[in-house]
Amino acid sequence: MKEKGLFHTILSRDPDGARQMAERLLAEKERRQEHHCEVILRPYFGSLDQIRTLRHAGRLLVKCIEEICAAALSNDPLLERLGLTIEERKLARIDHGNSGFSVFPQIETSLTRHGLHIVDIIADGLPDIANAFEMARLRSSNPTSREFTRHYQMKVPPFYELIHELFLSRYARWGGRSQTPTIALILDMSAGISIEASMIHGHLNSAGLTTLVCDPRDLLFHDSRLMAHGSAVDIAYRLAPLTESNMGDAASLIEAVQQNAVCLINPFKQKLSESKAIFDVLTHERYRELFTPRERLFIRKHIPWSRVMEEATTYYQGSKIDLPRFARHNRHLLCLTSMNGQEVFVGQQCDQAQWEAAIDRALGGKWLLQTRVLLPVEDFPVWRDEVQIDSFGYSLLIGIFDTRVAGGWARLSKSSFFNPLAEHTRLPIIETRKLRIARRRR
Repeated sequence: MKEKGLFHTILSRDPDGARQMAERLLAEKERRQEHHCEVILRPYFGSLDQIRTLRHAGRLLVKCIEEICAAALSNDPLLERLGLTIEERKLARIDHGNSGFSVFPQIETSLTRHGLHIVDIIADGLPDIANAFEMARLRSSNPTSREFTRHYQMKVPPFYELIHELFLSRYARWGGRSQTPTIALILDMSAGISIEASMIHGHLNSAGLTTLVCDPRDLLFHDSRLMAHGSAVDIAYRLAPLTESNMGDAASLIEAVQQNAVCLINPFKQKLSESKAIFDVLTHERYRELFTPRERLFIRKHIPWSRVMEEATTYYQGSKIDLPRFARHNRHLLCLTSMNGQEVFVGQQCDQAQWEAAIDRALGGKWLLQTRVLLPVEDFPVWRDEVQIDSFGYSLLIGIFDTRVAGGWARLSKSSFFNPLAEHTRLPIIETRKLRIARRRR
């Protein structure tokens, strides 16, 4: 893309400006405690075509997950397949007065000239996209970017406007009638207020919406109202995951949602899509009837073949296989990921003994087997006491709000295969368009 070359040329013409940009990015990196990250001097430039492709894929994927969630709520074996405990199933079945499994999901993709593959799903991406938005604003406000915008538009999504719309539209759909609703952002306060919570809190308050930040243990359900710091709460948003270990702390919130006394923006049933097993349900022949023909075609083209690792027979590209045997003999095609996403083995990066050991371990636990995904590679300017050009593999992590792409990240690493645990640097995605220069009239 010509815009990348232009940006690199501007950097090379102004070494002092490049150094100042690097110092600013270094300071921000330290503030966020991202000590392992490279200092990369430009954002990821996304084209209009890429943004449209990602938006279309995001919309179809959300529709497919909605189909799974609707079926799972009345299907205990499917809920068990998705890894939900008995208590989590009870929570997922609470009617919270709003449709959908998530209001602001993120999808992670590998987008190459050969096509798009979806490699991860994050049920609630709002806090992370808030971070991406702030970094996009930071990176579009330096002298190099200002020089660049003489030739190209740098379009940052109106993220805070989307948050404002999200909270109020969900509240109205729930049946809320207050013209001045009070919002509670709920998170574990034992480690202090997160950067994301501070950003969202500041915006909502500046937009005229009374917003509190509180710990779930500070909530009280009294006289049919959820209370926080002495104020009645109309809208609640969880900034921390709800697990069996902390359900007791959220007892007042759970009771308020059960009694339809508060509008919960991010529903408990988003837990259905938080396990890696969602990929098994998307691609397994056992569940194909959940989807329309159009959705099946989308899944076949864009979702990596995935199976919960177990002693079983299944199908791969139309052929019946013994799953463990297939895994052992096709190391170069596959990867193994723990259901909590905290461990990954890429077969191409293991020797056969390491791969066999990983399979044996996976058969004794909760793991997902998938076809591995290649990443596109791109050159980026890196600050290493001077500007250097280096190549990185990357995936694109985007937020979806209704039919819109609401910003996101490019995750850069030195790996050519997708591995979410590989050491990486994240860059905000900024849409770029060539400015049109009006012709002079004669």
